[in-house]
Amino acid sequence: MPELPRRFRRSVLTSYANTATTALVALVMTPVLVHGLGTEAYGIWVLAGSLALYLELLEFGFGLATVKYAAQYSSLDDRQGLHRVLATSFWILTVPGVIALVIGAGIALGFSHIFSTPPDLVDAAAIVVLLVAFDLALSIPSDTFGGALMGLQRFDLVNGTLIVVLAAQAVSWFLVLEAGGGLVEIAIVTVTLSLLGQLARYLLARRLIPGLSVSLRHFDRQLVRPLAGLSVWLAVSQASLLVIQRLDVVVVGIVLGVRAAAVYAVGQKLAFAVERFVMPTVKMFFPWSSELSARADEVGLRSSLLTGTRLSLAVGGPLCLALILLAGPVLDAWLGTGFEDAELVVVFLAAATVAAALGRTGILMLQGVGRARPTAWMAL
Repeated sequence: MPELPRRFRRSVLTSYANTATTALVALVMTPVLVHGLGTEAYGIWVLAGSLALYLELLEFGFGLATVKYAAQYSSLDDRQGLHRVLATSFWILTVPGVIALVIGAGIALGFSHIFSTPPDLVDAAAIVVLLVAFDLALSIPSDTFGGALMGLQRFDLVNGTLIVVLAAQAVSWFLVLEAGGGLVEIAIVTVTLSLLGQLARYLLARRLIPGLSVSLRHFDRQLVRPLAGLSVWLAVSQASLLVIQRLDVVVVGIVLGVRAAAVYAVGQKLAFAVERFVMPTVKMFFPWSSELSARADEVGLRSSLLTGTRLSLAVGGPLCLALILLAGPVLDAWLGTGFEDAELVVVFLAAATVAAALGRTGILMLQGVGRARPTAWMAL
């Protein structure tokens, strides 16, 4: 019988709800922020968000490693082991959290020198970057609790907190702008709500894991090596994925110019939209494979691999085929004339997305059973 992760339907539905909420907030609030803040201030806001994306790489894969070991110890009903791995992960992640704060502070001090900033926004830009760095300093170690929930197959709870935070941030942005607030006030409410979301995940993890504590007395040095051994390869995969998704536009811009980069980026966005639509159906197989591996359930692993691959192709295949056949009309309806050259980009990248769908579940499951090295080399 095909093996599906526990609470699969609930996890998939809430993951799609989270994706839809993210898209809706971006669609509705982007023009609100652009007009409410002004082009220059909005540019600072976007740059600060981009810096946060790169600073999150300082986790070095420990967040995903936490998910794997939380699932493993939970499957074995080893509550003490689960407590130790979460406490160890938390304290290890405080180090990149502090590093992110220090780097962020340095960027804040030099922001106006790195980026051309209007004189009246120099102080605001520095404060915003500092706030983002402060958020990362607390959020990076606190991701341990979100990882614990995912390891317990409670993606629905993680998605629920993310949806509430997104919606609350969107409403807060609107209210701040209506009250005459600006960039700094927007950053304050955003960081506050983000940290409240982390607090909610901590409380949910404590409810599901009685006696959960991240006290230093639960720190286990013997767990550092297996966590680090897995995380380093997961970090390589994450960094490679970031390069795959971000660097090609830069290369096109350098070789062919900014217009070609814009055309390529438009085609890339459509192909990546399909990828984001596939991931909610397969990401639960990462902790699920950790559970099956801990129980030495080879039949379950094989069955889950086949089921996950079929799901990935069933969702991604028709979407990519439709995108390949309708690339021209979709681009015309979306952006109008001037982006005809993006049609071929869509065709090639959509075909690549189908090929990637064949191995998506297998890669996640290899990582889940602790075989992250071959997937890292493939990503490289």
